[in-house]
Amino acid sequence: MRAAHAETTPRPFPSRRGLLGVLLTSVAALCAFAPPEEPPGKTPVLALTRPDGTPLTPLALVGRDVFGRAGCYHCHAVDSDGFLRGPAGEGEARWAGPSLQGVGGRYLDRWHVVHLMGPQAVSPGSVMPTFAHLASTTLPPTAAARVVALQGEQKLPKALSEAEAARALAAEGKALVRRVVAEGGEAPRADSELVALVAWLQQQTLAQEAAPTTPLPAAPKAFDAAIRRDSKALAARGRELFQQTCTACHGADGKGGVGPSLVDSMWRYGGTPSAVFRSIADGHPARGMPGLGASLPTDDLRALTAYVAVTLRLGK
Repeated sequence: MRAAHAETTPRPFPSRRGLLGVLLTSVAALCAFAPPEEPPGKTPVLALTRPDGTPLTPLALVGRDVFGRAGCYHCHAVDSDGFLRGPAGEGEARWAGPSLQGVGGRYLDRWHVVHLMGPQAVSPGSVMPTFAHLASTTLPPTAAARVVALQGEQKLPKALSEAEAARALAAEGKALVRRVVAEGGEAPRADSELVALVAWLQQQTLAQEAAPTTPLPAAPKAFDAAIRRDSKALAARGRELFQQTCTACHGADGKGGVGPSLVDSMWRYGGTPSAVFRSIADGHPARGMPGLGASLPTDDLRALTAYVAVTLRLGK
């Protein structure tokens, strides 16, 4: 291919018809990247509370503004009450992004940071663009004043002063960063808009998880040792059960889809065999995962646990 500067013959200016063709082609290309159902351009008014009615924390209030300012609502639907909308029903508009209803607590803080920095790292095939710029964008100087103003709208018994709000924002940001590091992630800036957005997402919760009801076949340490020891013998049956019951959400290779990846190190409820057994048996209904304890015998639960906790997670 010749370099652009090597071309010396002047090109004729495109005709009016040629310009129209170029314009139409450009518009078509842009439309290919637009959400399938373009929502209204007006920024929605997001709720000042969590779905359970408790007030958002100071950092989450700022993260609420980041969600709107970053245009996240163009792909993730928000209901008229200011809360994130659930999955689209039959006949409803399809949005480019999945429902974020109840996303709070579904994933680790580290998962959210990685997802915002590079979505495809934890959601293969995702069309979501990166929001890495939020990691280097610090909270605006008016953040503390904004918190005071929003808390006035929350009608709290005792609202913070601007100085108290500034200290609360700093403390909450540092605490979230410590959790990310404890989960094995790299520390983002505590005063970044990315950390504020994660704080808001983590407060978009649904009902609390019920206490475990399916007992472990043995004490946790003994159960873990037995599963690791017998994992190869259990792998064939575990793989069969996984294909029957788990691939619709976690993908055929366990790399995630509707549900999270099972082959990385980010496990909210723990990746030990005993923790995985409880997740499989009792499920996490508030997060959309049904329990299988009532439909599978203990031997099958053990086989599925071995396949998920050892074969998939550890690659053994």
